[in-house]
Amino acid sequence: MAKFYVLNHVTGKFLFDGNLDIVKQINSDSDLPNPADDDVYFLNDYDFAEKNGFKVNFDLTRVGKCLSKLKFNQQEVFNFSVERTKRLIRKSVSKDILIIQAVNSIDELNKSINLLSKRIREWYSLYFPESSEKIEDHEKFIRTISTKSREEQQSFFNIADSMGADLSESDVTAILDLAKSISSLFELKERTTEYVKQEVNKLCPNTSFYIGELIVARMIAVSGGLPKLAGYPASTLQLLGAEKALFRFLKDSKHKSPKYGILYQHSIMSKVKAKERGKVARTLANFMALSLKIDVHNPVLDNSKLEIISKSLRKYLE
Repeated sequence: MAKFYVLNHVTGKFLFDGNLDIVKQINSDSDLPNPADDDVYFLNDYDFAEKNGFKVNFDLTRVGKCLSKLKFNQQEVFNFSVERTKRLIRKSVSKDILIIQAVNSIDELNKSINLLSKRIREWYSLYFPESSEKIEDHEKFIRTISTKSREEQQSFFNIADSMGADLSESDVTAILDLAKSISSLFELKERTTEYVKQEVNKLCPNTSFYIGELIVARMIAVSGGLPKLAGYPASTLQLLGAEKALFRFLKDSKHKSPKYGILYQHSIMSKVKAKERGKVARTLANFMALSLKIDVHNPVLDNSKLEIISKSLRKYLE
């Protein structure tokens, strides 16, 4: 039975014989000797060795001798290192990271929309203040002033005489240009939200089906990724998003302990009594802790679990 050593170098894996002479460079795992036929020792990369049934031999002297046999100059090692780093960075971009970026984009869009909506309300009120008073919703307000003239709005709201100033056509055009830009932000937010729903549904179908795509996306963003979120216990999932309230309670017990965080956005929370919401949040968190682990290992929707959560929550709706 021959003895071989394997060294995982920055430039790749190399196979050495018992005398520590280079046998070949290993381009794929299939090039490795069969551990059942030969004694194969890994000088490093112990995780790979243990997972694949190889032996481990840690000897700094032997590692140093193997490295001395590799004829690479400093520039070649540098180039290999750069290429390997680029390859690892490419592989590190996962779907949950893209979802986090999309969720953060929605947050930024909301801030921009709210800020610009307040600005255009103040600006348009110089021209026709009654419209801003009649319409509270920002999106509806933007859509109304973009599609209807002041005369049409006066007729629609039954206003005989407006207190707004008579602005020139160029002044009104400047206001409406801003309104169109804000309207495009609303459309962008809607498209981004739809993208998040689709991708979350593909990434974790079971959790998103029962909890909701946007809630799951928000929790992925807060936790930093799906694998990390799936590792949280139910108690952490229940309070995720309520960290400030929790630390406020831990610092001073005079404050109330939070009973739920992002899960408060679930549709069922508005249908149950206030005193039952903590129990409902815990039930949702328990199911979410299970469904997340299922999605990480097998992201396929399983409708058989729908009845389980339905029975658990039905008692709070009666």
